[in-house]
Amino acid sequence: MPLFDQFDLAVHETGHLVTAFMPRLMMFMAGSAAQVLFPVAMAVYFWLRRRDLAAAGFCLAWAGTSARDVSIYTGDAIRQALPLIGGGEHDWAYILGPNGFDALEHTAGVAHAIETAGLVMAVGGVVLAAWPILAGRRDSLPAAEVGSERLPSDPDAWAAAAALPFKHDREAA
Repeated sequence: MPLFDQFDLAVHETGHLVTAFMPRLMMFMAGSAAQVLFPVAMAVYFWLRRRDLAAAGFCLAWAGTSARDVSIYTGDAIRQALPLIGGGEHDWAYILGPNGFDALEHTAGVAHAIETAGLVMAVGGVVLAAWPILAGRRDSLPAAEVGSERLPSDPDAWAAAAALPFKHDREAA
């Protein structure tokens, strides 16, 4: 999602920073991994902890679009035509090059596999977000009833506001 491109870049670069003390191959891989796994982790959180399918689906679709961006970067490993932020080495040229897996001839296949995984995540995210509607149910969390009666234990909002330690305009005059 173009809206998240700058954030994805920040997460990508953070992946490199967090793993800077590790071997170079792992550090180069961590940028793209973080870029995709961060929204996946958010999707898992929203699905399992919050039971919010819409948010989980959105995050999974975001991970899918992020994976597509990674696939474009991966596919550029041989030509290295994409501009690099801050210069330096091309992550995927290193990963697939002689210092990494020595598999530059498989660049197109790796990029295609990442793009396919991204498409699966994006479609899965849309389905997950739409599942309550598709299944004919409302959101998994019950909505509060509007105009429900107050409980005796509910505080009186006006009394609570009057007890605040602020000087009121009328008293100051």
